[in-house]
Amino acid sequence: MHTNTENLQVVVLAAGKGKRMKSDLPKVLHKLCGLTLLERAIRSVRGLSPKRITIVAGHGEALVRDHLESVDFGSAEMRIAVQSEQNGTGHAVLMAFDDLDPEVEDVLIIPGDTPLLREATYEPLLHNREAVVSVLTSVVENPYGFGRIERANDGSVKAIVEDRDCSDSQRSINEINSSVYLAKQSFLREVLPKLGSNNAQGEIYLTDIVGAAVKQGRSVRGAVCEHSSHVAGANSRYELALLEVVRRHEINKHWMDEGVTFEDFRTAYIDEDVELGRDCLIGPGVSISGRCVLGAGVCVEAHSTIQSCNISEGAHVKFSSHLEQAEVGPRCMIGPFARVRPQTKLGAEVRLGNFVETKKAEFGAGAKANHLSYIGDARVGPKTNIGAGTITCNYDGYNKHVTNIGTDVFIGSNTALVAPVTISDGAIVGAGSTITKDVPKDALGVARARQNNVEEYALRKRREHSKD
Repeated sequence: MHTNTENLQVVVLAAGKGKRMKSDLPKVLHKLCGLTLLERAIRSVRGLSPKRITIVAGHGEALVRDHLESVDFGSAEMRIAVQSEQNGTGHAVLMAFDDLDPEVEDVLIIPGDTPLLREATYEPLLHNREAVVSVLTSVVENPYGFGRIERANDGSVKAIVEDRDCSDSQRSINEINSSVYLAKQSFLREVLPKLGSNNAQGEIYLTDIVGAAVKQGRSVRGAVCEHSSHVAGANSRYELALLEVVRRHEINKHWMDEGVTFEDFRTAYIDEDVELGRDCLIGPGVSISGRCVLGAGVCVEAHSTIQSCNISEGAHVKFSSHLEQAEVGPRCMIGPFARVRPQTKLGAEVRLGNFVETKKAEFGAGAKANHLSYIGDARVGPKTNIGAGTITCNYDGYNKHVTNIGTDVFIGSNTALVAPVTISDGAIVGAGSTITKDVPKDALGVARARQNNVEEYALRKRREHSKD
């Protein structure tokens, strides 16, 4: 977008409760493709480099404030205004007056509950900024519930009529208000305090600034957004879900255009901040969320879940595995049915097999745990093999302790390593052992009861039962 955005500030209307969401959470904090509606609104204007972004909060103000602490506003200064009583959109902008930069005349006003807004959406408004008010509109097949745009013979906007206040003829208009405005600050300060609430909802409508401008003989410009979904609000969970389908389709199409294969793009859930390398293969029912980076050629099989991970090139995540806040090296093989928990770091060509769970564990290159093991708070050296059924006993009921396993170690099946303990390079641990002491380099560690065979015991037991 090449529109000049100097002398611009933004007001985001985020005070509403969202009654139709039927939620204790403020509507703007509900998520779509991994981002809250409010963060999506902020991201949509961040690239315009406005001087200031003012958030009008109300319902759930404390939650909104907490959330905003983690949101990137780019180069813009952030302010929070409070609308303690929700008395309409016009009243919300009035509450923002003290937080507007008095030196910045152009004010872009956007709703906080319209999740598919993006930087390009505002271009029709911003390329011509002479009018005191410009409103972004859209043409839809079913305008029910939306404010209608009434235009004069010269094409200018003469009124925005809320759906509840429409006459029969006005209800047939299919050009609707998007609730996105560009207005001169001096004009807003002049007319907003004078607006009344003589309407069906008894609120101060921001839409009435259009009528106020027309009464003064000033032209109001209407700019049409070609993509109606980009200006569609999410007033209920169902509407939010429909918009998420639209955005997920856009995200998946983008990655397919970049060289990613989806076995079923309709059922793959890829969040906004995910990066996929060329020739990745994504199976059906896969969910990749948070800040994830997948390198070239990564394969993620069906029904796997990946959250906030870095996965290097050529790695293979098999069926129904779960990875969270982990770093996976090149050409690793994980799963099926593996669980890789936070702070796991896997070197190149590590193999974690079926029903293996790791937590805060580091595996050197080529290390393996192929079956039914739990490795937590541990460091595993390169080329080490961990047998089936092995666990690190890292918690003593009060504190976590570390297990150190060296390079080229062999851990036999069904072994319990009671931390803190060190298995040095080249050592072997016999199957079925409970290891409570360090095992020296190249030594054999065995800790189990001596086997005792009782001859013909089984035969005698069968004979006794047969007599019964």
